[in-house]
Amino acid sequence: MNLNIAICDDDTNDIAIMKKNILQYTIESDNNIVVSSYFSASDLLSDYKNHLYQIVLLDIEMPDINGMELARQLRDMDDDLLIVFTTSYPEYMHESFEVQPFQFITKPVDYTAIYKLFNNIIKKLYRNSKSIVIINTDGEKNFVPLSDLLYISSMKENKLHLRYQLTDRALISKGTLSEAEKRLSRICFTFKRISGKFTPDQINYFHAAFTE
Repeated sequence: MNLNIAICDDDTNDIAIMKKNILQYTIESDNNIVVSSYFSASDLLSDYKNHLYQIVLLDIEMPDINGMELARQLRDMDDDLLIVFTTSYPEYMHESFEVQPFQFITKPVDYTAIYKLFNNIIKKLYRNSKSIVIINTDGEKNFVPLSDLLYISSMKENKLHLRYQLTDRALISKGTLSEAEKRLSRICFTFKRISGKFTPDQINYFHAAFTE
């Protein structure tokens, strides 16, 4: 599974320990986890829109903007973001409920905590697979929310490949429209074929068929 995560902590040693443990988990679990590090809340906020993070690990006690306020602002931008607090102060747990954190980890964050955390995250993502389509591109699995899928089209230059047009990018994957129709129909989709070119109205109609 491909995961993009961000760690925000003003303690460079804590970040180094977490990255080391996440790397170990990545190797042992055969997942692809890309980690970005931020040493202040303001840096993460200013850079957040440039990335598609699925998970953030936030320290709470930070100068400038603390982790709790950072979580509030991130939650306003992304309802689906998995927020994990890492802190030495468990008394913040009650206050954190308003931002709907995925988990609360007490420092120091050892490998056992990271192992349990990412196992739980991956289980959650698989449980939510009915609202996610998995698109394979060159051996990599892309977990795409169905609401982001606009349409699928066969490629003129290679009939054995499909173009999955998303709201923010396109993915190319092996397969045929018949195979895609059969696979997506298992998730209770109304799969509508439209011949010829796609007009904006047709694309909107097709998108609605996927999200009903």
